Amino acid sequence: MLLSELFGGQVLLSELFGNIEGISKSVNKLDITGCLSRRRQK
Repeated sequence: MLLSELFGGQVLLSELFGNIEGISKSVNKLDITGCLSRRRQK
């Protein structure tokens, strides 16, 4: 029982970290495109 709960927690943690990584990557892409468009406007 405890072992399966611990394993489930690890899976949830890995999913959470995966989501955070994906969000940070998409934010970085938005920042890059935003900087490029700002430079073009100048």
